[in-house]
Amino acid sequence: MWIGDTLHEIDRLHGDLVNEPVEQPRDRDYAGRDKGFHVWTGAPAAPIPARSQQPHVSGSRERQLPIDADRIDLTAPARVPNPTVHGRRWAGDQHGHLSVATRLWEIVRDWRDTLWPDQHLPEPTVSAMVGWLTVGGPPGVRVDGACDGHPAIEATAAELREVAGILRRETGTEEPRAKRFLGVACGRCDALSQIAQQPGEDALCGGCGQLYSLEQVQELTRAQVAAMRPARKQASV
Repeated sequence: MWIGDTLHEIDRLHGDLVNEPVEQPRDRDYAGRDKGFHVWTGAPAAPIPARSQQPHVSGSRERQLPIDADRIDLTAPARVPNPTVHGRRWAGDQHGHLSVATRLWEIVRDWRDTLWPDQHLPEPTVSAMVGWLTVGGPPGVRVDGACDGHPAIEATAAELREVAGILRRETGTEEPRAKRFLGVACGRCDALSQIAQQPGEDALCGGCGQLYSLEQVQELTRAQVAAMRPARKQASV
């Protein structure tokens, strides 16, 4: 199930973001001699310059933040109780990213309340919540149960894709490549080898825009292979 794969990718990318070494500017001693690099892990922060005593001039460039605000936002702890419902109702009041842990906590609470109200909640850490969502719980793996029984699973899937995309951009990770079905002709426009599928999405014909589920592509492939067999037999006679 691709939602489970996306959850594990989110856990991995979040861990990379938290533990990525960050090279800070070189320190120098009182004589200006180079004292080498300091390498930190986690969200980088630069020295905060002193407040300028000069008068503010209209049109001056705004001073950049001395921190990587996106990284700090994404790796912040989960907000419990969760404020995201109010944040989405008044989206203009939300600045920066909600943390990955906060967004996962909302999904965990939703799945628990909707499908498993008698289950205990996990710790509000990214790894613990991904484990809770993907590992187990009656009557089987929770992510499979949610895909079969949750009324808003499509919205959850879209949110997980969005979170994974944000983390890929922040960590510099490439988007997964589309799988192209070579030799398969589109059932609508008959274009050959133009059907491709991005992970977690329906397959798309690049010729006419027809969408296919994976099962439909497999059925299309089987039908075309079966149609070719009589022609091959006649050619060999």
